[in-house]
Amino acid sequence: MCLLTYSDRMYSNSQNPMHPVNPVKMLYLSSYETVIIPVPHSSPNPLRCQPDSTTIRSIPNHQHGGAYMRCLGRLFLAPLLVVAGIAVYCYYTPVDEYWRARGLMKVKQTDAAIEYYRKGIKRFPASKYTPQARYELGLAYFAEKEYASAAVQLRKAIDEDPGNSKAAEAQYTVGVCCLKAGKTRKAISELNKVRQNYGAVRGLAAKSELQLAQLYFDEGHFAAAAKKASWILTNEGSNEHAAAARLLLGDIALKAKKTGNAIKHYEQVTADYPSSTEALEAQLKLAKIYRDQKKYKEAWAAYKELLHVSGQMGRQLFQDERLRTIVDEGKRLGESLLKQ
Repeated sequence: MCLLTYSDRMYSNSQNPMHPVNPVKMLYLSSYETVIIPVPHSSPNPLRCQPDSTTIRSIPNHQHGGAYMRCLGRLFLAPLLVVAGIAVYCYYTPVDEYWRARGLMKVKQTDAAIEYYRKGIKRFPASKYTPQARYELGLAYFAEKEYASAAVQLRKAIDEDPGNSKAAEAQYTVGVCCLKAGKTRKAISELNKVRQNYGAVRGLAAKSELQLAQLYFDEGHFAAAAKKASWILTNEGSNEHAAAARLLLGDIALKAKKTGNAIKHYEQVTADYPSSTEALEAQLKLAKIYRDQKKYKEAWAAYKELLHVSGQMGRQLFQDERLRTIVDEGKRLGESLLKQ
């Protein structure tokens, strides 16, 4: 039901009854909104309209509701399309499996991670992601102490993508796998490839050479061990492995009964790396040498320096088993010196 009303006259500010202006047509409907629109001069309205005359007309509310729903639909459709695109991408690539595997590795669920890595590699053996997945699978096997399987996957990762940024680390880990499996000769061969093929990777080459030097030392090949340790000091003297290389040179000299050279190397360790684990061990070895030479004053000085260095290590001393072993041995040495 509606009410239609026409204004008979609307007067200007001058109140001239002969000059009607702005006739207005008003339509009121219970379910409509009211909108004001201009009325042209040719309007059949019996009242003459001025240029600024207006007519009030209604527009149904349901038209506004439809537009609102269309906008809302578009807002929901956009993210749905994105999600659908990601789902399709994951279905046709191994990304889903590898994401899951990495997540499982972070929470130490290594067995489950291995299964997802294997599933992804099996589905997409030629994918660009496969070499990286093989590298991560090799590390997962290594974490589970399955060294033979780890070496196989890491070797495949290197062969499939020699230029991969992780190739050098994969090569080093292959050598460590062989060493863990008791294959010393194979380990030496694999570790030698690190410096040969990836010598530009600073840090890792030194780490590999130090491992080789220790292997040669343990086998009694002191000249070969000294050569590897010297390479580290010459080429990567500022590297974190330099202190261990210098300490090993002291051990080699001591084995060769060149005590004077051994003392020089140990003193160099304490001077160049004063707060290191190697410095602590060097002080212990110096104290032993001086004790055996019956130079108790020098032995006692070395022992006191050992206690001083260990005191600076604080919490690290309780977290590192090697440090605790050195300190315990140092205490026994101190007790023996007190008896002299």
